[in-house]
Amino acid sequence: MTPINLQRIRQEHNVSRQAIADQLGLTPQAYGNYENGRRQPSLSILCQLADLFNVSLDELVGRQSPLNSPLRGRFVYVGELSEENLLKIDAFVKELHRKENFEKKHL
Repeated sequence: MTPINLQRIRQEHNVSRQAIADQLGLTPQAYGNYENGRRQPSLSILCQLADLFNVSLDELVGRQSPLNSPLRGRFVYVGELSEENLLKIDAFVKELHRKENFEKKHL
């Protein structure tokens, strides 16, 4: 986890370390260790923090979410395509996977 994200998110919510520590049942020092990167919070603590700040786990840990991907919005809903076009897409994706696997093995 990027410690900066945790501190940044907490500061954006105008909440003190003490208040967050109290909510989590931790000492301010224990919570501070998460914020400065000396310790990694458990998944349970991460979920509680995400809920407290109303953010996704991805945002909390600094992971680029697929929902924030620059490719988002470029894809059509496949349910709106004809069966013929769905089969073409399926064949194309299989070919891309085949080529990618070939390149990985031979480059």
